[in-house]
Amino acid sequence: MTTPAIVKPFSECRITLFREPYVYGYIDDFLPEETYRRLAASFLDPGDTGNSEVLKYGKKRILFLAPPVPDDIPFNQEWKELVAAISSPGYIADCYNWIRDNYNHELHPDETYAKMTEERFKMEAADLRMQCEFSSLDGGTFLAPHSDSPDKFMSCILYFAPDEWRSEYGGGTSVFVPKDSSCQKNWNNRFLTADDVTTAFTCDFVPNRLFFFIKNHNSWHGLSPVTAPEGMQRRSFNFSLQCDRKHLENSSAAPYLETIRRQEGRTHFFSRIRRFFKRA
Repeated sequence: MTTPAIVKPFSECRITLFREPYVYGYIDDFLPEETYRRLAASFLDPGDTGNSEVLKYGKKRILFLAPPVPDDIPFNQEWKELVAAISSPGYIADCYNWIRDNYNHELHPDETYAKMTEERFKMEAADLRMQCEFSSLDGGTFLAPHSDSPDKFMSCILYFAPDEWRSEYGGGTSVFVPKDSSCQKNWNNRFLTADDVTTAFTCDFVPNRLFFFIKNHNSWHGLSPVTAPEGMQRRSFNFSLQCDRKHLENSSAAPYLETIRRQEGRTHFFSRIRRFFKRA
């Protein structure tokens, strides 16, 4: 397998790996140092372009799909090379094979989830692409606990921490466990509040570190409020291996996904009611 030299194949990286409550980990020095420094210096600030959007809790982002490398995003040649590398057929196939080899099937809550996952992994690497995102959060903004959308297989967050960033500013991605065990099943990406979860792990926000996780029914994660001073942002470049949602809806996994959607909808509805009366 051949991938562009700007980034190593995922399977060849030195990974610090955890397998519970779901599969996640991090890779230090993900990019060559000089490459990382040049990309950091030319990071595309979502607040400076007309391509950005602002999410509910204040996160700013520029979102796009690759391949192909888009023409309407104003990034420079080095960023284009990185996007071309991580969205190349070889890199996508390597990531997909790594995910299938490392997915923790023992965590399935019941047979429906097991069968759905089995059918999802019948997709070909050619059916997948990278969702890419320039992300920035100012002081006071955060990401509420969630588990990521059903069309994703793995999510990666490459940290672009400034040299002057202090640990007390936060910025690290946290792995969460819901306090209400009925909320463990969350394939369909409903959100909770910080009071609804406990923190199992937080990956420190340091330069050139890639935090990643494999999407499953309980891949709860998020970001506590950033406390950086005004003018300093928590920046990351995020890329997620995913399939086309329409392709997923027409796949052999679709009947199981629909069953799971209905079951989780009922469970989370009654969980919200219980949490409401508990806090009242």
